[in-house]
Amino acid sequence: MMVIPNTASRVFYPNEMEMLGEAFRQSWTALSDANDCRVHGRQAHYARETMAKLIIGFASAGERDPVTLSRSTLREMNAL
Repeated sequence: MMVIPNTASRVFYPNEMEMLGEAFRQSWTALSDANDCRVHGRQAHYARETMAKLIIGFASAGERDPVTLSRSTLREMNAL
């Protein structure tokens, strides 16, 4: 079961936002390239939301590498 931390009070600076965006793009591309069923139809919205929350959660815990953020997110979503 995924545990998504509360990140309501976390602030990210512009350079950190770029890193989060890159991690999101890498994660979504990996799901799309794998033809994962979560990238189609109604599930796509929930997959994007879950990915974003996980990436923000890992970044809030201190991770700053987009590749590591993407891998951790995909692993948590059982996509690796």
